[in-house]
Amino acid sequence: MSVEEPSEGGKKKCPPRPAPRTPLAEQGALEFADAPVVIAGPPPKCVGYIVARNTLTHDVRVRGLVAQTEAEELRVCVTPTSPKEQPAEQTHVNVALHASGRICAGESQELRLALSIPPHLAPGTFTAVLKGSGRSARKVLIQVLEHRKTRFTPKAVSVAVVPGEKLSVNVSATNTGNIPTTIPRGVPARMHVSDRGWPHHFHAAALHQGQDGYQKFLDDFVKRFAEDEPPVARIKIKKGYGELPPGETRLLELEMTVPESLHIDRDYLTLARLGEGRFRFRLRTQAGDSIPPVE
Repeated sequence: MSVEEPSEGGKKKCPPRPAPRTPLAEQGALEFADAPVVIAGPPPKCVGYIVARNTLTHDVRVRGLVAQTEAEELRVCVTPTSPKEQPAEQTHVNVALHASGRICAGESQELRLALSIPPHLAPGTFTAVLKGSGRSARKVLIQVLEHRKTRFTPKAVSVAVVPGEKLSVNVSATNTGNIPTTIPRGVPARMHVSDRGWPHHFHAAALHQGQDGYQKFLDDFVKRFAEDEPPVARIKIKKGYGELPPGETRLLELEMTVPESLHIDRDYLTLARLGEGRFRFRLRTQAGDSIPPVE
């Protein structure tokens, strides 16, 4: 066991730090297995695995790998390289693959690869080459999958309404996926009572029918649920309907006629699916012409 000698000031001398090595220098010490390498996933990340062997006589710490591709779509995933590693005139693109691990001398280890991609990169399959020690090189398939998502701003609207009247709301819709989505002209709106649920009806039925047996209690319990359940409403998209490309934001004008059968002074949660997302109304029913908004 080696003992570190104290310095003149009484403090231990730290061993000298090794010179920093670039990811490409570490990668040149690795030999990759013959198994096919597939990196797949929806944005913002594709994930895969590869088996690498350390060909050196000392441990190698992997801090990232670099794959080369001719796909211009992946130029946004490039990694910076030093002038010595980057040819002046190169036709390929260096793609940065996130990987980390310590491989002992002469041993093999499975590494997890991750590729960060833009959120709106279109689905497709791209080919890259991962070069290692000597002539060791492996073909890498990068499969970008579909990602469907629509974001609404605001996510929900809370408002007081009068049964039978029309409700108009403006919201912004953003296609955060990587394929076009369609905003329809109209969608059904599912309504649910939010201020009381099955515990309220359960205890009410037990109070009125609990002494008359299980069947009458169950019938009364189900009847109370049915009477409290609101009908399905319909939302019209008066402005902003149509195809919404990836990354685009559009203002939507929504209009809904509040069902007349809703009870007064009750809270209702309304869900509507638009594109690849859901928008929520929180409604508070009231009577009268002057209605303050619900906080």
